[in-house]
Amino acid sequence: MLKWIAVLLWLGVFISSPVFAETICTFNGSVDFANQAFQLEVNYSEKSKIAGSLKLEKESGYLVLNIEHQKIGLAELSTKLESSFSINRGGPRKTRGIKGLLWTRYSLLSYKPFSEAAGSFQIEDGILSIRNLSWPEMVLNGFVNLRQPFDLNLSIEINDMAINELAPLVGVKDKDNSLIGMVSGKIRASGYLKRMGLEGRLRSREGQIKDFTYRDADMNFSGVYPKLNMVNSAISDENGYIYNLVGQFSLEEINNFVSQEHQINVIPFSEEAMRSKVWTIKREDLGRDSELEFGYRLKPARPNDFGSTGGEGILGVERKQRF
Repeated sequence: MLKWIAVLLWLGVFISSPVFAETICTFNGSVDFANQAFQLEVNYSEKSKIAGSLKLEKESGYLVLNIEHQKIGLAELSTKLESSFSINRGGPRKTRGIKGLLWTRYSLLSYKPFSEAAGSFQIEDGILSIRNLSWPEMVLNGFVNLRQPFDLNLSIEINDMAINELAPLVGVKDKDNSLIGMVSGKIRASGYLKRMGLEGRLRSREGQIKDFTYRDADMNFSGVYPKLNMVNSAISDENGYIYNLVGQFSLEEINNFVSQEHQINVIPFSEEAMRSKVWTIKREDLGRDSELEFGYRLKPARPNDFGSTGGEGILGVERKQRF
């Protein structure tokens, strides 16, 4: 019995602890063996803490964790996590373990309301397996070893999620979140908690990064947190011209676009991609110091159609005033 109490409370602390730094904490709690009820509070700092309560029955249990101001990357999470589970106490040809459901309520990410999560899990032989833990547009699957060396293998699938909802998960502050658009793709985390490898492919469309508007973006990255390498990546501007993206960036400096930790080269796909295809249709003199000009610019039908003579036309009107 004491083993299961330790496993469940450790699971709660493990889920909510800041895993990317050495952690010093204080804790206190209470144990009611008669009613099989247990409480534990762990304080990481003046604001950051987790308070958990656990109630066990013969073959089931219920866990509640109140998580306050816990670091998730560079973001800060507060939520109420609840779980109901069944207990397999072992026996002939059976492995001891627990499995159940978990869900969150009242979630805040960096002090702003955030989508709730729900899914199922299983703990067996010290391995936490997560199955279909989902936010509205994200699904998490994989495992984390709850014992040394804390290895993990997790996959995240994203399906048409707003970038401004995804950005806080990697630490983009609200005041710097000038991102617009939708994103889809897959991210895989593997290795160890203190040296976690990340790789993935994200695709976005019809978005904006500060003052830059883009049609499509295809980002492929890999590396060890927090530094990631970008390869085979490209972005097309609102006119359909494509630029290759090559280099390295740091998630720890995600809010500082001019940081020396970011070394991204933006390379035009070709010279032809950079040429404006403009023909003057008519120029009319409006007087001594003014003229009106009509222009026609051809946009590629698709981002890769730079050599095509087809496509979508734009009629532009420009008035020039001389001083």
